Amino acid sequence: MLADRIINAVSWRARGALVNSRNACTHVNHWTERMVYQAKARTMLRASGADKPLAHFIKDRPSDAIPPDYSDLWLLFSLVRKKRPRVVFEYGAGCSTVVLAEALRQNGSGFLHSIDSEETWAKIAWNSLPLNLRNICQVGYSTVSVVERSGVKGFKHDNVPDVVLELVYLDGPQLTPEVNVVVDILDIELELPDNFCMVLDGRYYCKRFMLQHLKRAYRFTDRLAFKNSIWEL
Repeated sequence: MLADRIINAVSWRARGALVNSRNACTHVNHWTERMVYQAKARTMLRASGADKPLAHFIKDRPSDAIPPDYSDLWLLFSLVRKKRPRVVFEYGAGCSTVVLAEALRQNGSGFLHSIDSEETWAKIAWNSLPLNLRNICQVGYSTVSVVERSGVKGFKHDNVPDVVLELVYLDGPQLTPEVNVVVDILDIELELPDNFCMVLDGRYYCKRFMLQHLKRAYRFTDRLAFKNSIWEL
């Protein structure tokens, strides 16, 4: 009996070590894939011409500004160029703002609405934009409120332009351990057009919440290596 318990205990420890080893390998593989693609994405942004407005955007930004994630930026740029949305909406201004605007400029049509829950960063983003992109986008500040949906606390932006969202990049506001979801899309889901597309940056709990509570039939792509997901109608 004692020997059997010892064998079982050792067996479970070995299984746990194997699981941890597999998780570590997956993490390393994702990290490697992400790093390799970062270089590739930066090259593609350069070939597209989006690198020049991006360089202008980041040159005078504060030292604590979030640096560009080239894989995310290339994804956003290529989606806008491919889907040619009339309205792009961004929650959380940053390097993505200038790349989204440049993609619309190259399309020759469309408008970017960007909002940030921190007024300072909204102003920095606007002031960093090249002048030739300011006529096709606006960057604004919006406070957020804590609301409850389906028994879960979430953030909701208070000052949102009244537009039909065709392509959305959800990367704001800053989440907290107590409030780790954003409900804006949930509240307007029935108004979303049939060509709607959303990129959700990271935000594991927000992703899980949306998977549980969004009602329409989305084509969902979970890009685990890049820590984002794509939702398309």
